[in-house]
Amino acid sequence: MLKSTLIAAGVLAAAALPALAGDHGRVRTVRTVVVRRTRVVHRRFHYRYVPGHYEIREERVWIPETWREETVPAVYREVRDYYGRVYRILVKPAEIRRIRIPGRYEIRRTRVWIPPTWIRVRRGPPRRVLVTCR
Repeated sequence: MLKSTLIAAGVLAAAALPALAGDHGRVRTVRTVVVRRTRVVHRRFHYRYVPGHYEIREERVWIPETWREETVPAVYREVRDYYGRVYRILVKPAEIRRIRIPGRYEIRRTRVWIPPTWIRVRRGPPRRVLVTCR
């Protein structure tokens, strides 16, 4: 059985009173410590439900340079001879032109599903409270 007497300063005086030692002649020293600390107490939180929804996200994407082939049709001309007959004469033959398209940035839009969730919302700034532990 442990007996202790508390002095006004808050220190245990079991060693000063050997008659109160107990426990088969062994002396236990027990300290009582008073701690003062500041604890941050948050105001209450509440949770808000956000239903699932679609969002449109935009991304800036680099498109490298490419080549496009374009067909230019042949050019013909109609000619009449002395007797009034019409002839088609080839002026310029058909050709395929290669056109260079330089690299560029594009903005791509994608539709993304955002699943439903609960978000935690704070109701105000935190306040400091002086807490005394004994």
